[in-house]
Amino acid sequence: MLLFAALASGLHVLLSRTGFGLRVTMCGANPLAALFAAIDIGRLLLQVSHFARELIWGALLLFVVVINVTDWAALRRRWRG
Repeated sequence: MLLFAALASGLHVLLSRTGFGLRVTMCGANPLAALFAAIDIGRLLLQVSHFARELIWGALLLFVVVINVTDWAALRRRWRG
């Protein structure tokens, strides 16, 4: 839960306090205005897709590490009494 809160806070800061976040918000709100503001929408979409892909891979890696570190047999024994 703490990890999720840290990730959500980091994403909030990224999208609300940086130029990248401003461009993403502008493109999502009004792509035509983003074009008139000289924002390369194709490049921005590529950057966002790469960022999303890295977040997904990171979450998958974290999940695998947690699964491997956790001793599931001990947890089952403790649960059954």
